[in-house]
Amino acid sequence: MSTTKLIVQEGKSLSFTATAAVSYADIIVFGTGVGVAQNDAIIGQTITVLMTGVIVRPVATADVVAYRDTLYWDDTAKEFTTDDDSGANVTAGLAWETKAAGVAAEIGVKIG
Repeated sequence: MSTTKLIVQEGKSLSFTATAAVSYADIIVFGTGVGVAQNDAIIGQTITVLMTGVIVRPVATADVVAYRDTLYWDDTAKEFTTDDDSGANVTAGLAWETKAAGVAAEIGVKIG
């Protein structure tokens, strides 16, 4: 029987060392995905980041969003969008709600 651990943790939340100041509920970009800060931290402190779940955040006002559309995080505008901006915006998750164009709204987004 192998003694190798097959499951290390569920992966719903992971701990990292903050490389910048972070506030609770900030979106944290990790290369090809995003998570949500679960606590405040300054540089060098440990931060817990939610890596999977449905969160509510603003979506670009101009965007039309259908249920399960792929959404991207625009770290400059600090909002979700349907536009990957030629790869500049990181894939964030799936729309859990719909939204019409021209409507300023926050919707549920399934991350992870």
